Amino acid sequence: QRHELQLTSAGKRGSYRVSAGAAHADIAQSSLCNTTLTLLADSLRLRFDYAWAGETLWLHTPDGPLALRDVTYAPSSTAESQGSGRAVAPMDGAVIDAPVAVGDAVTRGQTLAVVEAMKLELRVSADVDGVVHAVHVQRGQQVKARQLLVEVRATAQPEVG
Repeated sequence: QRHELQLTSAGKRGSYRVSAGAAHADIAQSSLCNTTLTLLADSLRLRFDYAWAGETLWLHTPDGPLALRDVTYAPSSTAESQGSGRAVAPMDGAVIDAPVAVGDAVTRGQTLAVVEAMKLELRVSADVDGVVHAVHVQRGQQVKARQLLVEVRATAQPEVG
């Protein structure tokens, strides 16, 4: 599920207002160390395990993993943009599934690998339609953030026009 949030500075360094439609919350960064972020949100202290994966911030929340991404300058439609075909680990962890093999046809959004990290199961999906060119991992293997897991060669897209 995708939600659009607006983050604006609230004056003091580390203080922000998060808005989603008419709802809002004032937050302040309390501490940031190793893989733990502590925030003060409307007088409540919230603590999250976190990890960066490229331009995505992953938070471990009581409701499950939450991915936050700044899309201010992203293309207007991800369906129109061409992916890289490179599926990389979102954070350090262990591969618990890699349900594809070289030669398999895959579609954008199809799960290529599942990485377990900080008790989260993170699905790594294809960003293009194509054929699996290489699988660089196997079940049980430890991986580092941004490590290449699977490569997909995009199938030719029909020209529009």
